[in-house]
Amino acid sequence: MESNKTLAGISRYIKKSPKWYYFIFPVLFIYIINFLLIKSMVNFIFLSIIPFFVFIAMDVITIRLTNKSFNSRRIIYLDFMSFLSASLFLWIFLALNSIIGLNIVYLIGISTSIAVFLRFLILYVYYPENMHYAIILSPDYSYSILISSLFIFLKTPYLPMFLFTVSFSSAIFLLFSYLFITLTTKKFTRKYSASVPEIINFFLNRSQDNSVGESFFGKIYNKRVKIPVKTVDIKDCEKSKVILIFPYVHPGPFGNLCSSNLPEKLSHELNMDNIMVFHTATTNSNNCGGESDIKNIADAVKQGLKDMHYSGTVSEMKKINVNGYEISMQKFGNYGFSAIIPESEKFDDISLESGLKLIRAMRDSGMDDFALIDAQNDFTKNAPELDNCSQFIPEMKRAFSKLSDAYPARIGYSRISARISGLAAMGIQALAMEINGKYNAIVLTDSNNITHDIMEKSRNELSDIVDNLEIYTTDNHVVNASNLDINPLGLNCNPDDVVNLIKTAVKDAINDISDVKIGMKTVYTTVHMGREDSFKTLMDTVLGAFRIAKYSIGFILIASILIAISSVKYIPFLLR
Repeated sequence: MESNKTLAGISRYIKKSPKWYYFIFPVLFIYIINFLLIKSMVNFIFLSIIPFFVFIAMDVITIRLTNKSFNSRRIIYLDFMSFLSASLFLWIFLALNSIIGLNIVYLIGISTSIAVFLRFLILYVYYPENMHYAIILSPDYSYSILISSLFIFLKTPYLPMFLFTVSFSSAIFLLFSYLFITLTTKKFTRKYSASVPEIINFFLNRSQDNSVGESFFGKIYNKRVKIPVKTVDIKDCEKSKVILIFPYVHPGPFGNLCSSNLPEKLSHELNMDNIMVFHTATTNSNNCGGESDIKNIADAVKQGLKDMHYSGTVSEMKKINVNGYEISMQKFGNYGFSAIIPESEKFDDISLESGLKLIRAMRDSGMDDFALIDAQNDFTKNAPELDNCSQFIPEMKRAFSKLSDAYPARIGYSRISARISGLAAMGIQALAMEINGKYNAIVLTDSNNITHDIMEKSRNELSDIVDNLEIYTTDNHVVNASNLDINPLGLNCNPDDVVNLIKTAVKDAINDISDVKIGMKTVYTTVHMGREDSFKTLMDTVLGAFRIAKYSIGFILIASILIAISSVKYIPFLLR
């Protein structure tokens, strides 16, 4: 079974950096605690207050000059976390100083240096091709306290030992931070032959060149696989009114990478805007490699349109429930399609192998051709994959055998585009069918899922117009480009705006209804796709790195602290 884990949240540290004024009261609170513990006003000013502001100024100058993607808000967030970690460890050291046995001045130096550990973990990602910048800039807090200490220690015996304490401790924490990164990313680097900081930096800053992402995913989606591309042509007076495309590839992983934004890419490749690209039985392992694969799919559509047999009749739309799963179905001639809908039993994606098995079973039952759709609607977070379609075969065979294509095919089509969060370029499309004096509609939104609220409101608003309204989505991952988390239509926009667009699209499609002929053809083509469970393997590798990090960071950090404290305390020449 494909993992239902995603890449969600990997960029939240950056995307959700708080504004600077949120840190004012926490900083003041920390200063109060530090003053009460340090007790000396001079030490408090020159070893706590001044270094922090010098530190911020240094970071704003040095990091902003060397990395434009690391803006001021991110810098202040990182600096606050550095200040917080230094203060927390100072409090711990002071609480344990009966065991440690060091002057408070040196404890301040060691605790300040601990920030290097955290900072290198972050900066290492932002300087994937210039690690020397990460090495040089990670100790900025240490530099600031060294500069400030000159004003109070310049002519005192504290100066040499304080300089050594901060410098040596910073070097220790920098080394152990690098060892921590190497330990946690070793398996990932070996498996994918990829630079971890480059990959993470790409995920965090996707406005940059896509070459890193294309190269990385090209290593995952590299297996040549023959897949069916099913094309349904709905003709009005020998001219295509709308073309339904069922490509058995997944429209991911995100942004414009690989097969993400598949509907618009196919529209451009085919030079057609009257196409509806449905989400089929595929998972993230079935994303395909890139431009050549999109061209192959488009060529399969063109080939299918050249040799197609048409029917002028359709059946009623029917819905059945099998083991809690809703299944809609319809026939035209001896062709048919079904959508599995996660309304009661929730799921996210259908395995390709299982979906193709169901399609073969339906064709073996006597149908000339058959397409399976994953409705990809009624958004539910962390829903599992559906990998057993065999459970539906007996009931679907019985239901289809009873469907009669006794009604004239009368269908209308419409498309509306709008700039709404979560809605991609192909917008909202609608098919309206007049069957036995009643209207039925299928709406396809170019989005990565859709909320239940929008579906329910749309059905209520259109209940006096259409007898049955189905809402499916393309599962287009391009809408995730600004956030690696899923962005279902309706979650980050005004749902009423979407409902109004759906109402308009359905009404326009009804007004467009005319007598049509419908044909269907399957053409096989070859694409570069991931191996079975390749996305699960990727996520397992990433989560494995997190597990290693979780269990090793405490040991590594404690070891580095003990070495720093022991070095300051026991190196002989410092004790003379």
